[in-house]
Amino acid sequence: MFRILRNFSNTIDLLKVGDHCNVIIYCQNSSYFTFFQKLINLLSKRNLKIVFLTSEHKWMPKNLPENVRFYDIGEGFIRNYVFENLRGGIFVSTTPDLGLYQLKRSEAVKYYIYLQHSLVSLHSAYNAGAFDSFDEVFCAGPHHVQELEAIVSKSNLQKIRSFKHGYSRADILLEEGRKFAGSKNQKRKILIAPSWGEYDFITANINKFIEFTRAFDCDLIIRPHPQSVRQDPSGYRKLKEMIEDNSSITLDVDRNSVESVLSSDILVTDWSGITFDFYLVKKRPVIFIETHQKIRNKNFKQYHLPAIEEEIRFRLGHVVTERVFFETDIGISACTKEYDLENLVYNLGSSDQAACSRILQLNEYCG
Repeated sequence: MFRILRNFSNTIDLLKVGDHCNVIIYCQNSSYFTFFQKLINLLSKRNLKIVFLTSEHKWMPKNLPENVRFYDIGEGFIRNYVFENLRGGIFVSTTPDLGLYQLKRSEAVKYYIYLQHSLVSLHSAYNAGAFDSFDEVFCAGPHHVQELEAIVSKSNLQKIRSFKHGYSRADILLEEGRKFAGSKNQKRKILIAPSWGEYDFITANINKFIEFTRAFDCDLIIRPHPQSVRQDPSGYRKLKEMIEDNSSITLDVDRNSVESVLSSDILVTDWSGITFDFYLVKKRPVIFIETHQKIRNKNFKQYHLPAIEEEIRFRLGHVVTERVFFETDIGISACTKEYDLENLVYNLGSSDQAACSRILQLNEYCG
């Protein structure tokens, strides 16, 4: 009840300041803050009035610039009301599905931007209509531009603009990766990081992971998708209890952290976008667990475009069944083929600067 009252009070204050706001950022929870942090700092130095919204309870980013107003708007009816009554210039978010469910556009916001939080394909990994209510989609690479064009051409929508942005997480990984250059693990360190869905590879195989470390003398970092933890909190509490005294297994639930990616020798995943993050900075093998491809867009086949996450599977490593993974020593020294991921990402090393420049340009237009 207290949080509802506080959110209601925040809402009243927020709607008062809206008319004077240049940029509204909605970061659904702390898992996505890494995609906004540098951009916020850059924008704040240009004397823009910025509002930062989140739905995560008891979380506030550290060291937000003074000209950034912070609001926790919750996840229920108050958030829905806030979205429909926002006032301001440019809205930026990594949350898709605007207009499909509870979260609607506000007529008093001039421009909506979608910011990528993954390199996976737009026409496969997201719902049909996920980007229809955005005015512009910041694209991480050429495949996103091509996919967005296909989505727009198959619909009766007015054109959604694309902007060649890049991928801020790649920039962070490359920058932080220099700290790990030349470091070597005493034992092989394997990162387990599947995507989320009906089947959870992690909680379904807790005992097998424990046996695996003993059989093959390796360390595991288990990094679940945040949505998997939300869907099965009891399963992850059980996992945490079972590995509490096991020095060979670490549970990493901090999505903003890049250390687990940078310190690992091998990645094990299924269809997760972490594949790109890992290979981009490590150039080391990826083990793909054989599962059905995750297609969330019911119109996927209409576009006649392969999903990038399918296209790279056999180029970056090996596809194996669960049984083969748990019963085989996967001490692979190199990938079967090399793939130049640098050409997959725009503005590598300077994506936030590109995003800042575009938002400043749009701010002149919206002003």
